[in-house]
Amino acid sequence: MFRNKLLIYLGYGMGCLVIFLIIWESCAQIDDWVRFGASFGGQYNHDSLFIRAADGPHGIPYARFEKWRLNNRGFRGYRDTDFNKNGMRRILCLGASETFGLYESPGKEWPAQLQKLLNQLRPGEFEVINAALPGFSLPLMIKGFESRFLPYRPDIILLYQSNRHYFYRAKDVITPKMRNTSVIKATQPFSPLELTPIRRPYFPRIFRKIKQVVKPLIPSIILTFLQSELSKREFRAIAKVYGLAKPIESVPKENLDQLKVDLLQLEALCRKNGISLALSTHQYFLDKNNLIAFQRFIPAIAKKTIPEFCRQYNFVIRAVANKTKLLLADIVRAVPPDRNHFADYCHFLDSGAACTAREFSKIILTHPKIGASGCNRTSL
Repeated sequence: MFRNKLLIYLGYGMGCLVIFLIIWESCAQIDDWVRFGASFGGQYNHDSLFIRAADGPHGIPYARFEKWRLNNRGFRGYRDTDFNKNGMRRILCLGASETFGLYESPGKEWPAQLQKLLNQLRPGEFEVINAALPGFSLPLMIKGFESRFLPYRPDIILLYQSNRHYFYRAKDVITPKMRNTSVIKATQPFSPLELTPIRRPYFPRIFRKIKQVVKPLIPSIILTFLQSELSKREFRAIAKVYGLAKPIESVPKENLDQLKVDLLQLEALCRKNGISLALSTHQYFLDKNNLIAFQRFIPAIAKKTIPEFCRQYNFVIRAVANKTKLLLADIVRAVPPDRNHFADYCHFLDSGAACTAREFSKIILTHPKIGASGCNRTSL
């Protein structure tokens, strides 16, 4: 008798819990519909913005997720992009999540702030296109250069790239047979038929909203501990595959050599097609907590090696810019590495993006051809 009553109570409890979760999930979907215009049911997360292809991720035209909105070409922003430049000088911004915009307020990512700044200084002369995408590496930019960027006939490309790809290549020095797997040739063709949506198992929206509310309330010491443990777990998984006894403690020279090769290849493609190219150094905010958070995504590299790798990474960029006489936006000097400008180890807040936009605007306006006031724009 007691056992039967217990099973009945458990059944009632499970039923109430299911009903409670359904109500919560329904409320979460209604909230997304009211605030962001999201549809009911189905996938609604960052993945709903992108599709995969042979040359990397692509934005889905007119896709939306929370504050992120893509235009008719799958670029970040509200304004549609046409192949016709309408006499304006076209600026193409390339990079990963630091350029696409992650923690900034809507319209405050540095390409959008650059557009507003140029509109104030020289109204109607410049069009800025944010062609960056999260996880967009330099080799993928090179691979898709002709199919993805040339149709828009940019006058200048501004490159603010992530260094995570070259961190990832650190494990290639351990396993020779894997050494060239991440080196991508730009001659491989791209077909629209290769586009595939990014699909993951359905994840209830209420869990995402709970995370957004709870995470800021967790003490930083607990978050740091959890990130450290996740980093250790990720390393153990890599160690089994690559035979690593401990994270790599020296800066892998061949990774930086590959960075130089990739930058020179992009410069050659731009020069061949009459496009100006501006490189930039990459700023980081690497305090103790951010180093732990950063290492979670690059567990093959020792924590103490990360700052030196970042320093040498910027040294290579400066050397290539000097060798090829390219314009260089020194973001390291322009953006202070502190909590007022960075949300984490590399992603900007509004103020950090504003500093970056100002530094790039100097590059644009001092360019002998692009920034020349009163030049004949009908030929552009």
